Amino acid sequence: MNRYYEKLNNIKEKQILYIDEKAKEINDYNYSQIMSDIYKKSKVQLNKYFYGPNFEINESFIRTIRKSIINIEDSFYGKNLYNIDASVPFLIKNKVDMLLKAMASGKSIYELTKRDYLDDKTDDEIIKYIVEEVRQNVLAENFRFYGSNLNLETINFSNCCYPAAEYTNLICAKHGIRNHRITIYPGFGEYGDLENDLMQHHATFVYINGKYYIVDITYSQFFRIYKDNLDRLGVPGLAGTMPGSYMVLDNERLSVAYKLIKDGYIELTDGVFKAYMDGFSLSFRNGLFYEKNNITSYETHYTDYDYLNFLYSDDSQIKHEGKENLGYQKKPLKNPNLDFSSFVK
Repeated sequence: MNRYYEKLNNIKEKQILYIDEKAKEINDYNYSQIMSDIYKKSKVQLNKYFYGPNFEINESFIRTIRKSIINIEDSFYGKNLYNIDASVPFLIKNKVDMLLKAMASGKSIYELTKRDYLDDKTDDEIIKYIVEEVRQNVLAENFRFYGSNLNLETINFSNCCYPAAEYTNLICAKHGIRNHRITIYPGFGEYGDLENDLMQHHATFVYINGKYYIVDITYSQFFRIYKDNLDRLGVPGLAGTMPGSYMVLDNERLSVAYKLIKDGYIELTDGVFKAYMDGFSLSFRNGLFYEKNNITSYETHYTDYDYLNFLYSDDSQIKHEGKENLGYQKKPLKNPNLDFSSFVK
């Protein structure tokens, strides 16, 4: 038994040393490749010793490696490194001067508009107006937090989705526009039912003259490179990768992502809702889902109707795919060399 502990501690120390040494090589340009190497090596090493005689020792091994990896990822959390075109103008720059004047005068964005402002506007002008108002509000919050150091291209919208959805409701209510906030929980189960690196996400359905739109001005948060790496799948102790990883894999999803990042909204036409929700459902899967089901593609069989049921009934992805295959991966893969990047067609 002592020999087993000695081997386990030795391999743990070597893996931590490997991670620490690789981390020293990381820069803004090679981050994805270095992290792929770390993820792959960790999967192999954790697989070797997980099924040993002392489960608690193995759990400690997973926690230790996980902590080392998370520390590296978090160091890139705030960087403006998208795997989608980073030049997309997802904020309206010509509104900054007006915003500064409003803040200097002590007025809120809400006070700057009148209820009859939209009376003669087209549907497209109305939805764009709503998005502008919400973006300005979120931008104002960033101003208050960061002072005058503003770089519109690098604002991180993480943790802004709930206030953005609330303000969308406020603007819509002010103008008598029907809307409904949607909450996307990990695995589409109740909050707390599934452990995941992602918390719940909030967006808004807006209804204008017979058309439905998704308003989601914080969607760019899912395209930061720090967790957008398919090789992250299969590492025990980690959840899957972010929705952005999957939205860039086919043209339909990519067009939805571009529209949301650029304009902050998209009309719910055929296929749009599925594409939007697919990104989230795929992000909730860990590596065990693919290995256990012998699946080698990043697709879902869910329909628009299924996703509505996930949002508004007691049905969920958890019930269809199994809790152990979603969120944090509790066990190693049987085949630690499974190449998740090769699933991309």
